[in-house]
Amino acid sequence: PFTLTGSIVVDHVMVSNYVSLQQNSGTFLIGGTKTPISMQFLAHAFQAHHRILCHFAWDYCKDETYNENGVSTWVSSPLALFEYVLSCHWMWMALAAPIIISLALCLHVVEWVIMNWWLAVPLYLSTTLLFHGLGIRKQQRQIL
Repeated sequence: PFTLTGSIVVDHVMVSNYVSLQQNSGTFLIGGTKTPISMQFLAHAFQAHHRILCHFAWDYCKDETYNENGVSTWVSSPLALFEYVLSCHWMWMALAAPIIISLALCLHVVEWVIMNWWLAVPLYLSTTLLFHGLGIRKQQRQIL
């Protein structure tokens, strides 16, 4: 089952909801080289749109459908994309990796902001005030 965090406790052991698509590695490999990005993070990030929609429109998600392989229709397209990228030569994977990782990070941030708006709004306001204050001090130093 998919959970909000991407993990679940089974028999007192925390496990992932996701599988690694690369044999014997929990991290994204490019040409046999480990990256700092886990397969768990990538899979979880690419399901952000699903979690956001189900959070706000539960009726839309309550009758989830599955393809002939038993894979959720929400998962099948990102899964097909990852399987294609992982089947490519490592140089193509290296070219695609920054795009995939950037998209995953953007989805992760968007989900965090939407799901934690009560933290995001004060954080945004305080950051804006901080940078505005730093800009004023810099202008004052330039005048002197």
